Amino acid sequence: MGRRQQEETERKYDVDAATVFPNLADTSAVDSVGQPGTFLLEAVYFATPRLDLARNGVTLRRRTGGHDEGWHLKIPAGQDIRTELREPLGSGRTVPEVFRARVHAIARGRTLEPVATVRTERREYPLRDAEGGVLAVAADDNVRALRLGGGEEVHIDRDAKALVGVATARQARGRSGTLFYGHH
Repeated sequence: MGRRQQEETERKYDVDAATVFPNLADTSAVDSVGQPGTFLLEAVYFATPRLDLARNGVTLRRRTGGHDEGWHLKIPAGQDIRTELREPLGSGRTVPEVFRARVHAIARGRTLEPVATVRTERREYPLRDAEGGVLAVAADDNVRALRLGGGEEVHIDRDAKALVGVATARQARGRSGTLFYGHH
């Protein structure tokens, strides 16, 4: 994966343990749901020791596994909207200089260090239109988070998201919509 930038819309919803993953074939414009693919993802989140990035709504992570492995920087761009910048994974765990420069005003020279690891088992379901084109990819995630330094593990039972939520596959280039539901 090379450098990339896209807009992402994210809304979070809480549900209880009994919530069943929805029947996505009943969704308007969806003709069929393809066979799921399973992926194991691991993301290491970086921040200053005082968590200045999070306080400003900024997320910086290095993710391995899945279709979008690499460095991700998410910056607020409006209500429920963030701009996601991506850089290639590279061989090390040093934050790319281009991302350091983007968060310099928030970090104020403080070190960017790993603060959490999130491991996700993701099942992705392609949602297809009548012509077989992919309208969106829905993901059902089983997530475990570990705060580094404190060793506190948090289990998030369920996250679900529409990884691409647009009208047609042709419109999907460079855009992403994310809809979450799950325990947080």
